[in-house]
Amino acid sequence: MDGNSRLRLNTLGLRIAAAILFCGAAYSQTISSSIGGRVTDSSGAPVAAAAITVRNAGTGAVNTAVTDDSGTYSIPALLAGVYELTATKEGFQTYTAAGIHLLSAQTPRMDVSLRVGNVRQEVTVVS
Repeated sequence: MDGNSRLRLNTLGLRIAAAILFCGAAYSQTISSSIGGRVTDSSGAPVAAAAITVRNAGTGAVNTAVTDDSGTYSIPALLAGVYELTATKEGFQTYTAAGIHLLSAQTPRMDVSLRVGNVRQEVTVVS
C-alpha cells in the first residue's frame, strides 16, 4: 500500500468514526418539556393531594401528578404539543385549562386556584 492509499484509508476511517459519534450523541438527546405550578384554594392556602392531569390534545397521551403538602406539582418529560390541564380535589370544583401550547425544552408555570364546590352526599339503603 502506498502513502496516498494509506492516507485515504485513514481519512475514511476518521469520517466514519466521527459520523458514528455524532449520530450517537444526537440520538441520546431527547428534548422534552415539563409543566409545574402550585394549587391553592380561593384564600391562597395550598391544596395538598390534588390530582393533576395533563392530556396531549394531538396524541391523547395522559400524564398525572399529585400535589405535595405545599400544593406544588411537576409533570416532566412532555413532548411539544397542545395540552389540557385538569386539577381535581374532593370538595372543590374541577379546574380545566385548555390550549396550553408547549414548545420543546419549555417549562411553563401553571398555577391553579380551586373554588369550593358543592358537597354531595350519597346514601345507599340496602333492605
